[in-house]
Amino acid sequence: MDSACGEKCIQLGSTAGGVLFGVGWAVWVDAVIMNAVAQLSADLPWQYYLPGPLATLAFFVMNCTSRESIKDADEEDEVRARFWLCVSYSIAVAAGIFSIWTVFDGQHHDHEPEYAWSGAACMIQCGFILAGGLVMWSFRPSD
Repeated sequence: MDSACGEKCIQLGSTAGGVLFGVGWAVWVDAVIMNAVAQLSADLPWQYYLPGPLATLAFFVMNCTSRESIKDADEEDEVRARFWLCVSYSIAVAAGIFSIWTVFDGQHHDHEPEYAWSGAACMIQCGFILAGGLVMWSFRPSD
């Protein structure tokens, strides 16, 4: 990607990935604050806090693997890189499924109606973090 784009494209890609990551966490912080203001009685259930850190873990694991190591001539390095990429994708899928579950839990369970925005914010957060990780991974410079 860096031969076609150049240095400017790499900078913009990593900046865009970081902005997406930050927006994801900002949406979640907004939801937690809104829940604290709207509900004076209870906190969010602990399950609502899990998809964000899971997506963040997937973000970091994904970006620890370079594209060049997947195409490496050494078969052992290639297998190791593909394994870690598979682990990061598995964590990302788990975070996505769990965030979708929080939306349905907030809408169709015995919770207060204020949990609906928290569930939606959890899913939005997860989507932004994972999109940021993919953008950052795609625009990484060559080793």
